[in-house]
Amino acid sequence: MQTILRAYGRALRSLTQPVILWHMLWPTLLSVALWLTLLLSFGATLAGWLLHGLEAWPWLGRWILDAGADTRHMLLLAAQFVLWLMALPLIYVTAAFLVSAFAIGFMLEHVGGREYGELVRRQGGSMRGSVLNSMATLLLFLVLLAITLPLWFLPGLGILLSLLLVVWLNKRCYAYDALMLHADTVELLELPRRHRGSLWLLGLGCGVLGFVPILNLLVPALTGLAYVHYLLEALRIERRGG
Repeated sequence: MQTILRAYGRALRSLTQPVILWHMLWPTLLSVALWLTLLLSFGATLAGWLLHGLEAWPWLGRWILDAGADTRHMLLLAAQFVLWLMALPLIYVTAAFLVSAFAIGFMLEHVGGREYGELVRRQGGSMRGSVLNSMATLLLFLVLLAITLPLWFLPGLGILLSLLLVVWLNKRCYAYDALMLHADTVELLELPRRHRGSLWLLGLGCGVLGFVPILNLLVPALTGLAYVHYLLEALRIERRGG
């Protein structure tokens, strides 16, 4: 737990540097603008599509079709609420993809060079690998989102599913990014595996912060930085034989 808190502290310190803050903040601002525009422009239409899609589920569809007009109207309102709830992980995953694809390289150059300069760069990964990993993670995220869609209508379960999906995304996406320049191919695979539990906790803490208004704008950046600091410190300790 001490190493996780240390990673958070170093990530917050890195965010106080204006050049880091801007490169980490613009993906979230762009993601928020994109999804808010879509929801405000097409929210009612998307809710209708969502309800129509649920009608295709055998057990749920029969119940919806047998319900009266008032019940269907309530379900349409519930579908609009679910869409806004789903916007939280969608904003996050879009911002995380943009951070991983466009901002992570700058972050590693700046933070890695200043605070972990003694680590030899063994180039076990690459920016191409980072983009491919992020795209695969994004596709899997959307599949999981679609599979669990009916469960989002159950009170409270949507928030829990959102949190679990974001934590899974954090670990899968940022673990590769944090190590791609400094680790060799073996370290790139083995280090996240040995620190699996801590990386889940690291992502969980950042995932919870994602539900805090205003602060959630910084969460994708904070998460990426926290993974960089945690894993580069772990790599430094391992190479020292500690």
